[in-house]
Amino acid sequence: MAPSSKVMRTGISVPQDLLQELDGFVRSTSYSNRSEAIRDAVRALLHEHKGLMLGKGDRFGAVMALFDLHEKGASDLLHMVQHEYSDVVNSVTHVHLVDLRNCLELLIVRGKAERVNELINHMVGSKGVKEIKSIML
Repeated sequence: MAPSSKVMRTGISVPQDLLQELDGFVRSTSYSNRSEAIRDAVRALLHEHKGLMLGKGDRFGAVMALFDLHEKGASDLLHMVQHEYSDVVNSVTHVHLVDLRNCLELLIVRGKAERVNELINHMVGSKGVKEIKSIML
């Protein structure tokens, strides 16, 4: 954090199991408290998002989405994305994970940066989508 940055307090709501996992992470690392870990996580999220949005021209790479198969509307979203963004989605692989609830969807994408970014933004934060990672080359 820059020395001139003013620290502001905020409140967030997280499920109890996620908070317990965060606390375990903080204890097992050199973070002195939750706030430090959360600040670093927010910075990483924003950095990744900025990097995606800066792309111009044609892009190609992979978008991985971890989602809860049992969350209402999650699989519909993934099917809709494949059809609505068929101009940039070249291939899709769906993998059932060990716990039978979570699935991994791997989308191979190629096309205009703006369309790839739209696709990713459409998925980020959608109900049932737990995590999204992308690798653009």
